[in-house]
Amino acid sequence: MVLLRIRQVFLLLGVMATLGCAAQRNKKSTAATTQSEIRWSSYRGSFTQFIQQAIRQNAVAIVDKDVTPPEPVIIEGNLTLKGTGITIYNKHKQLFVVGSGVHHFSHFTVQQSHAEASAFLSNIQPKLVWTNTLDDVHINGGQYGYNSSRGGLYDEKQDSIVAWSGTNILNSTFNVRGIAIQVYSQDGPCKYLHMRNVQMSTSESHNIYAHPNVSLRFDSVVSVKAGKLAMHHFSGGNEQFYYTARYVEMNRVSAPSGGAWEMINPKSGYIIIRNSNMGPYTAVGANTPWVYATNSTFYNAGNGVMLTGKLVDCSGSVWSGGKQPLVIEGGNYTEISFRPGGTIKASKANITYLLLSDRGNAFEGEFDNCSIGEIQDSNTDKGKIVLRKTTVKNNRSSRPKLFVVQ
Repeated sequence: MVLLRIRQVFLLLGVMATLGCAAQRNKKSTAATTQSEIRWSSYRGSFTQFIQQAIRQNAVAIVDKDVTPPEPVIIEGNLTLKGTGITIYNKHKQLFVVGSGVHHFSHFTVQQSHAEASAFLSNIQPKLVWTNTLDDVHINGGQYGYNSSRGGLYDEKQDSIVAWSGTNILNSTFNVRGIAIQVYSQDGPCKYLHMRNVQMSTSESHNIYAHPNVSLRFDSVVSVKAGKLAMHHFSGGNEQFYYTARYVEMNRVSAPSGGAWEMINPKSGYIIIRNSNMGPYTAVGANTPWVYATNSTFYNAGNGVMLTGKLVDCSGSVWSGGKQPLVIEGGNYTEISFRPGGTIKASKANITYLLLSDRGNAFEGEFDNCSIGEIQDSNTDKGKIVLRKTTVKNNRSSRPKLFVVQ
């Protein structure tokens, strides 16, 4: 019994010693990975030298007083730049010219006085790999906020991504004259733009101008004002890589009624829209986008709202027109249109106006347990409307053969 207790004591002491050593190792490891800091307020040198020293020493650059850089700041290599709520005044055409590496900018305002100013110009060289993060960054004035051109590595023979490049924008605001955020990826689908809690306003151009190869993920993103398009996932670039975004995800995204969202259908990706308010439309010659949307409102910003896919508990105005059907479950719609033709299958939806095709295209609709205020006429007999347990207050169609009531 005594020997057993002695063994238990030694075992307990051994476990405690092991835990103590492990804790000490962890403590040393944590201390070893802590980044040093250099502060702008105590630095003796130019702002460019300050940034370059932070990069060389892998130190956090703390900008703790307002600054007007005498020249554009070129960034090559990893950098963490933290403000303390200060303002950086930009009087140049470019403020930060950002190359390869991992870059994190946070907690400052950029005030731009140059008419063609761009606060961030990223990756002017092709086939570089980088990650840019803006957190609590606020850009006022100038022509551009964030301008990203190329980036990432793509294997054309294997049609695969070797290395991603991308941008994260968090808790930030953009108030510029031209384009708030523009991202390009002509070298293949190896870039992404992720945004959360971002507000944009432009007086003359687009809030977002994105290449169709760029994958998008937005959460709580608001376009307050846009001169032309609120958001523009445009068609263009290398034809071999058209529409190769892997995903387009929207949650709590809002765009003004006068600013449309040009939506490009990815070749093999997907589009998900939740809890949003926007005016999507399809560019001429592009495939009608297939979307899955819930609890969202769509409006016609002047170019139609052509969609395929599935809408659940949505509202506003939508059009059919793609090769695939548009499925509608629930919701309250001011307008559902067959204007470009196509197929709509709706159930348990309230519809103020149902507009049949007026362009001579074939159309087909099934409405199950719906309520329709008014059906406006078609200019073609190439259609069929099936009404199952559906009430129609005013059918203004002069073509009764189009309708099958069950």
